Amino acid sequence: MKPRALGSSFAVAVLIGAALSPASQAVPAYSAAYGQKCLLCHVNPGGGGMRNAYASQFIVPVEMAFSVSESETGGSTGAALSEQISVGTDLRTLFRYSPQEELRADNNIFQMQGDLYLHFQMGDRVSATLEQGISGSYELFGMAFVLPAGGYLKLGRFTPAYGWRFADHGMFVRQELGWAPPQHSDVGIEMGIFPGETSFSASLLNGARGQVMDGDDRFAAALRAEWRRSLGPLNLALGASFHRDHESGAERALYGPFYYLDIGPLTLLGEWGRESLDPSTSGDMMALSQELRWLLIRGLALRATYNHLDPDIDMRTGKKSRTGIGANFLATPFFEMLGMLNFYRFENGEAMAGGDYSQAELVVHFLY
Repeated sequence: MKPRALGSSFAVAVLIGAALSPASQAVPAYSAAYGQKCLLCHVNPGGGGMRNAYASQFIVPVEMAFSVSESETGGSTGAALSEQISVGTDLRTLFRYSPQEELRADNNIFQMQGDLYLHFQMGDRVSATLEQGISGSYELFGMAFVLPAGGYLKLGRFTPAYGWRFADHGMFVRQELGWAPPQHSDVGIEMGIFPGETSFSASLLNGARGQVMDGDDRFAAALRAEWRRSLGPLNLALGASFHRDHESGAERALYGPFYYLDIGPLTLLGEWGRESLDPSTSGDMMALSQELRWLLIRGLALRATYNHLDPDIDMRTGKKSRTGIGANFLATPFFEMLGMLNFYRFENGEAMAGGDYSQAELVVHFLY
């Protein structure tokens, strides 16, 4: 099948699928649309994972889902077993297709996510959360909201607050810079405060991401700061992140800014990251990810993405990019579909498949 024919067929499939289904997960675009921090919808202040009662009982069914029945209002996604214990899950199945013969092995169905959440609320300020994934990755942490300015302390295994926690792990700032599961979590302590329109967090960690035990006596540290402002219909935010640890005999520093702009049906998110190793035999790595969403109707949004990676900024070759276009449809509070057509480009044709290629992806998401 020619790429043009693939694109046409896939676009039709996406729109038909979209006419059937909304979503709720670690989607920074929702934070931008509401001009709020991730804590508005998630148990974890850093975003991602289990949704809180406000999101599951109000925002998703009342304001986001395309179609909602009477039985799905007032407690649809994220069930409470009791006043103290609630559960949730995210199941994402991916179908990938590429017309290039060299990539036919990737034309398969892949269970990209299967997470089970348990949340224990121990009074008004103290809670514990468990997230277990099918890849062996997990997060397990306790939190206490005991600091000034609505602040918290978090202790256990978690993903450090850094940049945008995009649901799409293929975004270069997550995948290429080491934040994709199962290497995304670490053991340590984190503190965060929310004075006014700003958010600050700082983490002290083992520096052994994805490992059960630490292998040395060197700690890692992470910092994140964000400023948000609403000016009439315009929501905007600007922030910066920093992460430093010791890996494979080298000091690794990761840093960069992130932002969002939201006005009316349009939402633009972006993040830039740079990785430096000391000592290093190569130059620094640079990654950029941007996402534009256009909300057509409630539950249905068009999505365009651009990702760029330069693995060695001191060299002129080796750069790659991914440009994507598709649609996201949250049909009910429990069911979502995401279709994307991605175009990969490699400088000087340097690619594992022997050159540039295109790839279609369809994700079916069940959430609870």
